Amino acid sequence: MKHVSPWPMNSECPEKRFGQFKNALNYASHHHSGLVNEWGEAKSYVQVAAEIAIEEQWPYWAMERMFVEVAPLVTWDQFMQTYINILNYKINEG
Repeated sequence: MKHVSPWPMNSECPEKRFGQFKNALNYASHHHSGLVNEWGEAKSYVQVAAEIAIEEQWPYWAMERMFVEVAPLVTWDQFMQTYINILNYKINEG
């Protein structure tokens, strides 16, 4: 698990891959919205965000705070289920 220092409120997370994480969740939101409604695309971007979080080894509290700051249309539960599914896949395939 990577050490992540808390960052000040009302400031963006300073982690180097936060921008990529944020973009993936925002793309997922766009494809999840009622206007586009492309859940398959949304799901793939949620997977990208989860893979970034896994690769960076961010602790739970940091991921949750980043998620809240991004405020995507996908839910925290959808993100965490994807995160868990990726970990399970890596364990079973590794």
